[in-house]
Amino acid sequence: MCFQRTLSALKYCSLVTVCSITVVTIALVYKSFSAMSEDPRIVYVVDPSNVYIPITGNTAPLRMFPASWWDAVYVFPGILPMLTLALSFIF
Repeated sequence: MCFQRTLSALKYCSLVTVCSITVVTIALVYKSFSAMSEDPRIVYVVDPSNVYIPITGNTAPLRMFPASWWDAVYVFPGILPMLTLALSFIF
């Protein structure tokens, strides 16, 4: 297909791609709205003094941006071991 003079054969591939992305988007939106309408789940967090702290979906401390650079690096599990290995050679 790469050696053809026109790329008219790709128009069906783009149609399939748009349809599949549309289906995935509809599924994600449906699951998101159905999860938002449910009762909030209670999650218990144990602090260092072994006290159970209940956290519901409404009181969870959600932040739009990380509090520190370490929190931003911690999100990517592959970067964290490489960073600690690199810092161990530096310090």
